[in-house]
Amino acid sequence: MTEQAFYGKYRGKVSNNIDPLQIGRLQVSVPEVLGDGRLSWALPCVPFAGPGVGFFALPP
Repeated sequence: MTEQAFYGKYRGKVSNNIDPLQIGRLQVSVPEVLGDGRLSWALPCVPFAGPGVGFFALPP
């Protein structure tokens, strides 16, 4: 199965904030995009970020 990329901002619900790869991803459900009952890993939208600088906080 090929992973599909979605760009932009989508409203969803965080199901898990513990990323096994420790790169800051969130496991989310976004029914309008993924369908009901499906989860996917997503990177959070951060207000200020770049190489070597930035603000990083994960929702609970």
